[in-house]
Amino acid sequence: MVCRAFCKKKYFLNHPIFHFCGKIHICQAFCVYSILKLIGNCEKASRKGQKDYKNEKGVLKMVDDELEHFKERNSFLINNFLDVIIEMELDGTIAYINSRILDLFGYDPEDVIGTSSFNFVHPEDRVNVEKGMTEAIKNRQFFSMDFRVKHKEGYYIPVHSKGSMSRLEGNLRIVTVLREVTELKEVEAKLKEAFERENFYKDLFTHDINNILQIIQSSMSLLTLFQNNPEVQQEEIRDIIKLLNGQVVRGSRLVSNVRRLSELETQEISLGSTRISEVLENAIKFVQEGYQEKEVTIHLDTPNKDITVQANDLLQDVFENILINAVKYTNDPLINIDIYISEERDLEKKYCKFQFMDNGIGIPDSRKEIIFQEGNRKDKSVKGMGIGLSLVKKIIERYDGKIWVEDRIQGDYSKGSNFIVLIPLAKSKEIEEVSRRQDLS
Repeated sequence: MVCRAFCKKKYFLNHPIFHFCGKIHICQAFCVYSILKLIGNCEKASRKGQKDYKNEKGVLKMVDDELEHFKERNSFLINNFLDVIIEMELDGTIAYINSRILDLFGYDPEDVIGTSSFNFVHPEDRVNVEKGMTEAIKNRQFFSMDFRVKHKEGYYIPVHSKGSMSRLEGNLRIVTVLREVTELKEVEAKLKEAFERENFYKDLFTHDINNILQIIQSSMSLLTLFQNNPEVQQEEIRDIIKLLNGQVVRGSRLVSNVRRLSELETQEISLGSTRISEVLENAIKFVQEGYQEKEVTIHLDTPNKDITVQANDLLQDVFENILINAVKYTNDPLINIDIYISEERDLEKKYCKFQFMDNGIGIPDSRKEIIFQEGNRKDKSVKGMGIGLSLVKKIIERYDGKIWVEDRIQGDYSKGSNFIVLIPLAKSKEIEEVSRRQDLS
């Protein structure tokens, strides 16, 4: 609305105005009536215009007073806004920025005004930011994007930016709002991690339960053959029934272990001295009984059967998965697995070193690292490989240990693999406690 009485002398004001919806509008106010309407004092202006201001000079003074008040109040709102407000020229040069930049990114507004806004964008994000702003300028459209802004101390902070084209003092400018989204990004990362973890445990359970079902199926086939053969001794049948019962126990333990593994992400697991000889013997027995239809020879070479490491009952899952992979991925009818145990020391710790050497199909150099990664089974050409090994790696890392794979014969992966595992040795007091418990038993 235009006040005709004062149209001869217009006072113009260009300034960002906050709307209750949270958006920013660039408004041009003119005439006393229009200015007072912007700040919600139309009725008051009308009364004062009739009563207190008898001439144009008085009205213009009122305009100046209201403009000054308007500027102060709007400046207060802008500088106390929780987000960073930026006015830029079309080439990205910063023409105005509110004081929130100091709180969030450590820069004084005077230090950044006149510089290119792209100087503060992470190098990996700059191309996308420039492209987004170019499209916005070309199409005169609203834009919204995520990128990282450099803090004065050198690190980067994730932000979400919304902005649009506006005409200020006759010139086209870009007005944008930056909102820090560090907490939001952290939440998104945690949700993504939880989703991937859920899929991992689903694949893990499917992988290991299939191993158990395969053993049960094989045992049931043997049992059927034995029942139709009068020459088979009852002792052999009882052994198969015993094996079947063992698989039921194994399945129950799998469910328990998957539950405990899901807790590894949120809490520390309890470790203690674990005598490796008994755990290895159980794992070897499990694999040999589970693959009776194959000729599996496992040789164990250890200088000391009393070696103890910092681990827990998940260690058997480590050994079983490594041995099962060796059995499953061997084309030779005679499956040979050699296990060598020794001690190794680095600058910080003493380890028990395990080497699992097989005569399987081997692993090319290009796959030696990814076989331990979650989701590796997406490669259909090696169906099954990787889920068990990703479980192994996760457990070993919880033990503060290490695992990797080499060629059994250096330079020729087709001759088999050598899985190397390092697990920290148990401390002397814990070793004495293990020995005491075993003596009592």
